[in-house]
Amino acid sequence: MLEELGEKISDGVENNLEGITPTQKEIIKYTVMQLLGEIIKLAIMVAILWPFGIAHLFLIAVFSMGIYRIPSGGAHSKSHIACFITSLVLFLSNVILSSIINNPYLDYIYIGILVFNIVVIHFLAPADTEMKPVVSKKQRLTLKILSYVCMILTIAIGRFIIKDIAIRNIFIFGTFIQSITMLPPMYRMLKTKYGYRDGILVPQI
Repeated sequence: MLEELGEKISDGVENNLEGITPTQKEIIKYTVMQLLGEIIKLAIMVAILWPFGIAHLFLIAVFSMGIYRIPSGGAHSKSHIACFITSLVLFLSNVILSSIINNPYLDYIYIGILVFNIVVIHFLAPADTEMKPVVSKKQRLTLKILSYVCMILTIAIGRFIIKDIAIRNIFIFGTFIQSITMLPPMYRMLKTKYGYRDGILVPQI
């Protein structure tokens, strides 16, 4: 269903715009499929969690983790089912941990997460994939800088603006979880292939 819809939309774009190459058409099709898949996946997750009264926290986790994930990238499951299960586990883990962890040493935990994120960004960001490659040094540098900015901004919002401890934790713990998705073991576990580094398909490390 998603593939057929993506095909129809990419065909429509090709028919109405001149100069669309087969590669660009495939990218459009893939983007449409992924976007629709994400919307459907999110709607199902919210429906599942709604009776438990944590759907709003789940949506906050999705939003806050997305701020940092967009520029930094990371491992991604190929099938929609595997992606659904992985996403549900990661976002729900953030919500559960954020709701139960509350102690006098939270600021030290936040600092540890910040340092961990900086190290991961320095060595791995942007952690691109085969379907979302980074093809130039300029693009890689831009995304790396944006990764630092979005990560620090997310932590700053959580720590200095949000008063509710659970939601504050969701913002900050979410950056930690997102950094984990950039680690090589996550790529191996989810069978994700790295993208291109300066036009050559090679592992990032």
